Amino acid sequence: MTRFSEAFIQKVIEANDLVQLIGELTSLRLVGNNLMGLCPFPDHRERTPSFSVSPAKQVYHCFGCKKSGNIVTFLKDYHGLSFPEAIEFLANRARIPLPSQEKAEARVHEIPDQKKELIAINEFAKNLFHTYLKHNLQQVEGFLNDRALTPESINHFELGLSPSGWDFLVKSLVQSNISLSLAEKLQLIKKKDHSSDYYDFFRNRFMFPIHNTLGQVIGFGGRSLDPNSHPKYLNSPDSLLFNKGNTLFGLYQAARHIRSHDKVVLVEGYMDVIQLFQAQVPYGVAPMGTALTPRQAEILKRYTKNVIVVFDGDQAGVQAAIRSLPVLFRAGLYPRGIFLPNNLDPDDYIKKYGPANFRSLIDQAPDLFSQIVEFWLQTFKGDPLEKMQWIEKISPLLFDIEDRRLRELYAKEIAWKLQVSPDLLLHQAIKNKNNPISFSRTQGGDGEKPSSTSPSHESLVVTQKVSVSSTTPEEVIDLRTIPSLDLQFLSLILHFKVCWEKVASDDGLAPLLHRGAQEVFMRAQNLTRQKAAHFDRLISLLTINTTGNHLLFMEHNLMEHLSDAGEEQQIKYLQDLIRRLQSRFINEKIKLLQDELKRKNDRIKLEEINNLMFLKKQLSQSTEPLTNFQMPKL
Repeated sequence: MTRFSEAFIQKVIEANDLVQLIGELTSLRLVGNNLMGLCPFPDHRERTPSFSVSPAKQVYHCFGCKKSGNIVTFLKDYHGLSFPEAIEFLANRARIPLPSQEKAEARVHEIPDQKKELIAINEFAKNLFHTYLKHNLQQVEGFLNDRALTPESINHFELGLSPSGWDFLVKSLVQSNISLSLAEKLQLIKKKDHSSDYYDFFRNRFMFPIHNTLGQVIGFGGRSLDPNSHPKYLNSPDSLLFNKGNTLFGLYQAARHIRSHDKVVLVEGYMDVIQLFQAQVPYGVAPMGTALTPRQAEILKRYTKNVIVVFDGDQAGVQAAIRSLPVLFRAGLYPRGIFLPNNLDPDDYIKKYGPANFRSLIDQAPDLFSQIVEFWLQTFKGDPLEKMQWIEKISPLLFDIEDRRLRELYAKEIAWKLQVSPDLLLHQAIKNKNNPISFSRTQGGDGEKPSSTSPSHESLVVTQKVSVSSTTPEEVIDLRTIPSLDLQFLSLILHFKVCWEKVASDDGLAPLLHRGAQEVFMRAQNLTRQKAAHFDRLISLLTINTTGNHLLFMEHNLMEHLSDAGEEQQIKYLQDLIRRLQSRFINEKIKLLQDELKRKNDRIKLEEINNLMFLKKQLSQSTEPLTNFQMPKL
């Protein structure tokens, strides 16, 4: 699998400005050397600005919710992009061509012009439909009122309207000198039989643009405004950009809310997602008119493991729930379920019972697997033959559960209900592993769900056929495992250039640090050896492969004080930290040698302890660290 090289990642990050990106989401004003503003993350609503952005270091930190990092981590946390998607987004933003998956990994080429053009055509169509709707709201006034659609929703989801004529889009494409043959590849238009002329694919339909995770329009859904026109919902057929099995409607808009709330609500239709948004549940998504696919479940896992699936409360809804469980379990998700009464979908339920009641259902959604088992066992009488029938029916679902601990907990719960041993259920689950429950879906329903008119074929959602890993080749370091003393040392040398220059070439410092801090320190050395100017963005570059980045900002008040105090005080504090690191190291070494002496008397080890005790005494009598001393490895 091809990876983005470290050099490419640095190039992309350095070509983008974090201040500009965040400034598009929240107002920033200069306070000292940094910019301050209200936190843009949706789960942190504040009145007093606590969100700090450093233009020099290209990092952010919120003193309220503790989120921090660089431009890549911001895109991951705010927009829900994966690491490669964030790098691709930034590369496109800076007009940097992506590396190709060719024989030579270092070779670079432009994104295929055709794919760029296809995305541009979809964007053109989206803007055309959206503008037409805003100028002709009276044409769909009844539909808008019936669906209770607000102007905010229309703008948020960039909803549109295609008129009833046969060539509205065709004429607009021609007037803008846009290729009709490329528009045909997207199935926005089609050729007439026995003619070279084209006609619009979407006519007299309320239009729902479908975005990928980068925010690019990759397809459309259209809801017929004529009650006699079928199908009621029509999706763009699969194309180079769009594959319905790899796409979730509303994910682009919901991503940051899913991450912030650590849960996602899975519904069936476009309007369900929009009604959830209007009901202040902005973390809803919908599959594209089919049952949830394994790929869609894997995509959801990137954002959260907690999935709340909303079903109709009838027999069909229960069967849909049963079919969804294996897909959710195999992806390692934790499903909860809501069965709505009276055959209502979320759109209808919210309009009938109100947003507050629906939010209450979401907050109290019970475990889906347990609900299904309860439904199955309503008629359970308890004789041995019936027990075996239920064991054979339930156990395949257990095998699909990725989390072993959860599998065992479910087994115990079901075993208690059936009055059998949990081991019997788990053994049967393994025995039936080659016969999982089918999760295919019966087509049909109430006609309110999207449909497609084209068979699926291999397609892409992102703009280039480049396979990348979710991280860079380096190991991800969890800063939360690094001791406080080491974090203070890292914060100091990464914030103040004079401190960094004092220690940058000192390879003897690394052994004093705990493992994670050692790795961060050595990465910083490598970065500045490649390019001295990297210091200004050192924290930004180092936070690519770290978690718990906020810890590098925990001593912010101290750093502000030292910044005001000047270089002399900064160096003095650095020397004190190095002294404390040396003292810790010596104490750890002495303890290790003393433990070894207890097991076996050794004159050399005893001499080494005496030497270390002498160094410890020297250190305690000095206000500066030891110099010209090669610290032995522990």
